[in-house]
Amino acid sequence: MLTASRWTLCRSLHTVLLVLLALSLFACASNQVPKDEVAARGEAHAIARRGGVTVAESGSDFLSRGAELLAEGRDSEAMAQFIRAYIDTDRSIDSQTAIAWLQLRHDHRIAEAMFTSIVDEEPEKASHWYGLGVARLLGDDVDGAFGALERSLELEPNSVDAAIAMASVAVARGEMDRAVEFALRANRLDAHSIEAENALGYILMLRGDLAEAEVHLRGAVSGAPGNVTFGNNLGTCLAMAGRHSEAFSAFSKSGEQQHAYNNLAMILMNEGLQEKAILLFEHALLFGGEADLTVLKNLRRAAETALSRQ
Repeated sequence: MLTASRWTLCRSLHTVLLVLLALSLFACASNQVPKDEVAARGEAHAIARRGGVTVAESGSDFLSRGAELLAEGRDSEAMAQFIRAYIDTDRSIDSQTAIAWLQLRHDHRIAEAMFTSIVDEEPEKASHWYGLGVARLLGDDVDGAFGALERSLELEPNSVDAAIAMASVAVARGEMDRAVEFALRANRLDAHSIEAENALGYILMLRGDLAEAEVHLRGAVSGAPGNVTFGNNLGTCLAMAGRHSEAFSAFSKSGEQQHAYNNLAMILMNEGLQEKAILLFEHALLFGGEADLTVLKNLRRAAETALSRQ
């Protein structure tokens, strides 16, 4: 079993740069109402977070501990363990992949550079191309993402995750029918995958097939009742269908009251119902919470839009 005996000073410029980049401050992304290429990036972010939790299944104690910390949401501590594994295992592909997936959660540019290097070293591994494709999608390199994910599916045709990612690429290209085809492929590959169920419902919603989308989104919520993303997607679908009270209920079940009011208000604002949106934003502020600043910004936007129309 590997030990910490090789935990020494960084001996190369490559290692020094990796450590400096890896320990940079992580930024948090905010939730957005799904729309066009924004929806594709939203799904890519979700893929990045899922992928990071499953990395590092190897003989390294540092990688194993890092994976445990990652599953607990302790990203900075996980990164420290992955860097120790990187040095302890003499820059193994496993350690590089673990760091790349974690960086994908926070800085797609670093992740893309790392996955490019990893692909060069092991070009026949589908998961490496998959990671590179997701990183490129997050960077709005849609064509580059398509090429990488296409290669990943060639190497591993039964990959549910790669099919979901390809569906996101198709969304970013505005090819909604093709996006549905890839989402259906993922759903058929694993009928028990709640991620595939959510992706299919999400893309059907974007295409405007709200009744069919609701079926799949409810299936995803049923499989993971506490998943905020799934609940928000179902709430958005119901709101788009004009069923606002049901939408609010879905939002409430997947998060705090403040978020529920804010989410529904955002949808109403996008529908041009500024006055109703303003009332809901005000209700959101009454509950208070960590999203106060976001709600205030949204309230200001709604008020300014309402005034401009008078």
